[in-house]
Amino acid sequence: MSQERLKVLLIEHDPAFARAMGEMLGQGRELAAEMRSAPGLEDGLSALARDKFDVVVLDVCVPDGAGLANVPLLKSKAPRLPIIVAGDADDETVALEAVQAGAQDYLVKSQLTPGWLERSIRYAIERHRMDLALLAAEEKYHSVFDHLVEGIFRTTPEGRYLMANSALARIYGYATPDELIQSLTDIGRRLYVEESRRADFIRLMQEHDTLTGFESQIYRKDGTVIWISENCRAIRDSAGQILYYEGTVEDITQRRQAEENLRHSEALYHSLVETLPQNIFRKDIHERFTFANQQFCKVLGHKLEEIIGKTDFDFYPRELAEKYQRDDRRVLETGHAYETVEENQPPGGEKIYVQVVKTPLYGADGQIIGLQGIFWDITQQRLADEKIRRVSALMAQSRRELRAKNQVMEESLKMAREIQLAMLPQQYPAF
Repeated sequence: MSQERLKVLLIEHDPAFARAMGEMLGQGRELAAEMRSAPGLEDGLSALARDKFDVVVLDVCVPDGAGLANVPLLKSKAPRLPIIVAGDADDETVALEAVQAGAQDYLVKSQLTPGWLERSIRYAIERHRMDLALLAAEEKYHSVFDHLVEGIFRTTPEGRYLMANSALARIYGYATPDELIQSLTDIGRRLYVEESRRADFIRLMQEHDTLTGFESQIYRKDGTVIWISENCRAIRDSAGQILYYEGTVEDITQRRQAEENLRHSEALYHSLVETLPQNIFRKDIHERFTFANQQFCKVLGHKLEEIIGKTDFDFYPRELAEKYQRDDRRVLETGHAYETVEENQPPGGEKIYVQVVKTPLYGADGQIIGLQGIFWDITQQRLADEKIRRVSALMAQSRRELRAKNQVMEESLKMAREIQLAMLPQQYPAF
């Protein structure tokens, strides 16, 4: 088996142990090591600054050091380097403290053998690699965790935050997650605008263990009010007791404001169309009614819910319904408004004349999603116009007849004058 070549730094003030360790490394079966020895901590730090090593073996009792406090000092100078601590004491407490200080292993000098040393070095390097991989994974996790748009939390059932990410702190107006956790110690009383909201949250969690889209108004740090949406699940122990809640928070203030603006806009629109005397309706691209104002409902003699989803064929004679839908398709296909005067026959009523305007309706993506129509009864106007046309026609006829009579009279007078002139003498006698 090929040997792995390693560079080992030994920080040791005892030359005898340094020589013994060098000899042990020379007897390694699966690794070959080049060892450099530094008699004190300062010399060891200088060596680390000048050269690269694969592992450090540190005597816990170097004269210029501070015992196990040397371990974190070395790690601060060489964080990616595994450290093995060697000491005279065969004490589990010392070994545990060394590992807690950041060492990968603890060796008892008097018990050291070539095999043990080789194994310790290999295990220390491998454990350190695993630690670095874990650290990298944790850093990646925290990087993602802290850069999420959604807030992430963990709270006790009593209402204290156990954990929060940067997004949650930002949503709630705090500088850091720690500030949020330390400041917001009673969620029910200090977070929700509506005090009973936390009780609603707890009740739903106890009943279902999860909730989604739990929308509430909350106070930010500066006292301003925003809307949030929470998704959460309960974490229980083996006995079924709730340990904590964890979930996500999204700031939905803009969405709620947009919805509120839309409601106001729709209310204004409906207030307008319901007070107009004209008939107003909307249809989808399949020419089914999607809206009708009260005036149109009154004309059809049906409630709104009886009109929605129906077509012209459900309310009008076939020939009229076909005509109306031809006009609809013209608007839907061309995207242009259409205006006309046409016949209309309400259910059970007589035919009337109406002025009609149909315009296309567009969705948010700019595509035609239907049409809107408005029409009003112009029968009386139409009858009046026809009456005016008839009277005008009669007057024109009378004028023509009068002109003809005048012409006949003029011709008769002309003839009379000619006869008169022919019968009367041209010259009278003088007396």
